[in-house]
Amino acid sequence: MKNKGLKVTLVIGIIILLSILSFGGLYQKGIYQYEDQIPSYLLGDGVTGHRSIVLKPQDVVETETGTESENTENAGEEATSEETTETDTNANGTEEQTGNTQEMMTEENFEKAKEIIRKRLNEISTESYYTIKLDKTTGKIHINVLDSTYTDTISSVIVERGVFQIVDAETEEVLIDNARVKDANVQYTSGSLGGMLAFLNIEFDKEGAEKLREISKTYVETTEEEGNSVEKNVIIRIDENDLIETTFSEEITTGSLQLTVGQETTDTSELQDYLTQASNFAVIIDKEPLPLIYEVDENVYTSLSITNAQIQKMLIAAGVIAAILAIYLIYRYHKNGILAILTLVGILATLLIVIRYTNVILTAEAIGAILVTMVLGYLSMMIVLKDQQKGEEEVEVKKKLKEGMFTTAKVLLPVLILSIVLCFMGWLPIYSFAMTLFWGILVIMLFIATVLRTLVLGTRK
Repeated sequence: MKNKGLKVTLVIGIIILLSILSFGGLYQKGIYQYEDQIPSYLLGDGVTGHRSIVLKPQDVVETETGTESENTENAGEEATSEETTETDTNANGTEEQTGNTQEMMTEENFEKAKEIIRKRLNEISTESYYTIKLDKTTGKIHINVLDSTYTDTISSVIVERGVFQIVDAETEEVLIDNARVKDANVQYTSGSLGGMLAFLNIEFDKEGAEKLREISKTYVETTEEEGNSVEKNVIIRIDENDLIETTFSEEITTGSLQLTVGQETTDTSELQDYLTQASNFAVIIDKEPLPLIYEVDENVYTSLSITNAQIQKMLIAAGVIAAILAIYLIYRYHKNGILAILTLVGILATLLIVIRYTNVILTAEAIGAILVTMVLGYLSMMIVLKDQQKGEEEVEVKKKLKEGMFTTAKVLLPVLILSIVLCFMGWLPIYSFAMTLFWGILVIMLFIATVLRTLVLGTRK
């Protein structure tokens, strides 16, 4: 009897724990605040508004160059013109390209740009489903992304070309660039004043690490024979924007370069801003630069057709219906009805956790599949418990439970097979519905065979 009581207590404890993790979360202390360790839902269409972003290649800039007659000797000569890219002149008098050329406007470059932007989106848009399409004729890239805390970051970061360089401050010679970057990430550490420092950590490949070591040995502060201090500086630059001009205080042998972003702070919000800024740099440095320059052509937000007030009314209605169904279970099956409700709570909590860990995209159809799962779970409870009678011998109870579970399996199996077939559909609404239903049925069958059976047998007098 003690063994049965222990099993029941353990099962109820597991259900409570799953409910806390699913509905509340698992929080651990982060930088200055507690952060949920359970993955966020991957949002899809129908659960939030979305933003349509159109990126287009910057227009080719044409300038006319040539000669014009100024005296009788070259009168009659034709002025010549040619299509060139827009240029800037650097400190050394040489011309540097700052715009797209006609030769850059190729389908191959359009495809390459789309792939680089897709990789950037994968890093930024971790909590939101997106689509990306390319117009191969114009080079325009159409992005639809669900509205989230990252939406503004997405529209501002993905359009950056992402040319990372360390250059000689005097000669403008490029010493190292993206080609040698293996990884870029964000880190933070405690500062000397009791605050926190955010920094961008850039890791180089083997060849880049050796080159960085040579640069750190060359670009240092030295002292002349007369005792004067002489600095040989480098400029760290992203997309022609100089981030810092500096020297190296020691030889770098780790193959990693740490760049402080912002300043030491004890303010959580300010630190988060610095981390976001460093993260934006990491996203564009980590990948190769875009093969041509893009700009935002359109950025349109579309809200949900359903209002928050309507959602609240629907939730209230669902809660009322759930309460009525729960009361009916208790009225019909008494103690076993309460156990069935506990099992259903465990099914819902577990399904929501599984959805997040398996990256099922939470669309309106997926929410519908969750409701279908709960209905199937409710009906399964009634099938399993329908023949249970008060005062029966344990052997008879086990037999009826087994028969009820077998009947439930026969009912759920065709639905499970159908959900597997639908999972291979390419259309997102069908896929998300089917995948959610697939996991839901598996969870129902697992909980009936283990949780409900343990609770029913363990609470018999």
